Amino acid sequence: MKKRIILLALFIVAGEGISAQNIKAPKAKTTVSSSVAVNPAVQAFFQKAPTTLWTDNADESWYNATTTEFTLTTPAQVAGLAKIVNAGNDFTGKIVIFGNDMDFGAHLWMPIGKGYLFPFSGTVKGNNKTVSNIQIDLPAGDFVGFVGQMFKGKIENLIADQVTVSGHDTVGSIVGNLSTNSTMTNCHAKNVNISGTDFNVGGLVGGILTDSSISDSSAEGDVSGSSQVGGLVGTAWDKTSIARSYAKGTVTGQYIVGGFAGYSTMAFGPNRNNEVTDSYTRSNVVAMSERVGGFYGGPESNAVVTNVYSTGTVSNVSASGGFAGFVANMSAANIYYDHTNAPIDAIGMFLAAPATYDIKAWTTKEMKTQNLATSLNAGRATAVWFYDAAKNDGYPTLAFEQALATSDYTSNTKIQVYPTVVTDFLTINSKEKNISYQVVDFSGRMLKSGTATDSKINLSSLANGNYMLVVQIGGQVSSHKFFKK
Repeated sequence: MKKRIILLALFIVAGEGISAQNIKAPKAKTTVSSSVAVNPAVQAFFQKAPTTLWTDNADESWYNATTTEFTLTTPAQVAGLAKIVNAGNDFTGKIVIFGNDMDFGAHLWMPIGKGYLFPFSGTVKGNNKTVSNIQIDLPAGDFVGFVGQMFKGKIENLIADQVTVSGHDTVGSIVGNLSTNSTMTNCHAKNVNISGTDFNVGGLVGGILTDSSISDSSAEGDVSGSSQVGGLVGTAWDKTSIARSYAKGTVTGQYIVGGFAGYSTMAFGPNRNNEVTDSYTRSNVVAMSERVGGFYGGPESNAVVTNVYSTGTVSNVSASGGFAGFVANMSAANIYYDHTNAPIDAIGMFLAAPATYDIKAWTTKEMKTQNLATSLNAGRATAVWFYDAAKNDGYPTLAFEQALATSDYTSNTKIQVYPTVVTDFLTINSKEKNISYQVVDFSGRMLKSGTATDSKINLSSLANGNYMLVVQIGGQVSSHKFFKK
């Protein structure tokens, strides 16, 4: 612990960001171990995985110090990026574009940005490509993920599929530590198995901190660690934002475990909250010892949560809550949890004086309704939440999920959308008058929204290309592809 305090002090003096790994659970019982073994399933996986390293098979020939934008098309070139960054070039002001889907299964991966001394500070444009079969076997390593330490960086429009990670502290699938003015947008991790033996372990990101944000993103799979473990994010602190995102799978830890986020903790000043809005988790959550919540393990400090729901089961240990395990300083509004799956109180334990929060315990039947989507939309003119009994096992979905659907949904409401090739205006022909819409691209990014009061939508400002129109009329949702010329 002394070593971490010294490193923290040096890092602050140096004017750099600091890691979520330096924050530990307060008031932890002495009977609670500070670490766990590698998840047996992950351990078994790496017994059969390659032993060769991408570091030894990297292609750096594409790099030119005078160039600011690079398009990478092979795993070896991306391994070259990791090697260059880990040698001290943080890529500030440079953009990396992924030009192909890439399979990394041939060798073990070394994160892009290792430790706090060698961060990645550039921009990764995933270009809606998929990086698959990421294998990271660093059971003693901190800042572990496809990108390890991101500092004042950006990553967007990337899909990671089949990600298996063994790490120690601050461990995620796409990013280990999203730090200090960093952003993640429209990134999705599927079929993940993330094992951290210590703190700050998440299905998408291990730690998020200091003016950083995640939006329109998701993680699906299994996550395990010791403490501060979450389905999407392990630990959030010092002013962060997570919006329109979800987690699905199983989340396991010893203590401070949440289906969406593990822990929310200290800030460096007033009004530096950790905000989560318009998000959900369908993860089942297990804590071996204490402090476990369906959505949040421990929103202890500076947590602001609005318009969210959770549906998973929650283990019955000390301080188990359908929404949160333990709470000290939290603001919560318009929260819902599935009381059929988690038949316990919303809050497991209060560390300060008990408070009343806007958290509703609904049955599964009540949760799988248009009523929940309407309640989560909270009277906003443009819908964020949508209900379709055929999607997400009947629970409401987010707007970006509509755009990413593999096929159009045909509503029972009589509606026509034309033309399919648009110059300036798109027409919605329906007898209904209360029609809300969103125009999204195929990365799930919303470009335009509103209410079609006159049945016409002006799309003249859109660039040429393919788009999706998501229409909501009452309780019915439909998606319509069109081309803007």
